[in-house]
Amino acid sequence: MSERACLVLMLVLLVAPVATAELVDPTRPPAVPGGAPDPAEPRRGLTSILVSPERRLATIDGETVRVGDRVQGGRVLAISPTTVRLAGPDGPLDLTLVPPVLRKWNLPEE
Repeated sequence: MSERACLVLMLVLLVAPVATAELVDPTRPPAVPGGAPDPAEPRRGLTSILVSPERRLATIDGETVRVGDRVQGGRVLAISPTTVRLAGPDGPLDLTLVPPVLRKWNLPEE
């Protein structure tokens, strides 16, 4: 075998284990203990609020609602930047975004 062929063969043998090793994606989030939530199942509770001059929307139990809509056995009375007020059978109920969400967007807590 020629010297050049031997050199190519050595390079292939050195590179082959690296090429077959599992590559780590540096942008992949770390594993979540207990597994990731099922994306097909909607998240429960109040998960987002959108307030603009034209509209006020909230996502509750995976459903987008407006003032006057029915959800969780009650009716949406008001939507503020951090809270949704429901009229339920047992009286008014306030759903509030969790503090980490408020801090992320620098919203004032009410």
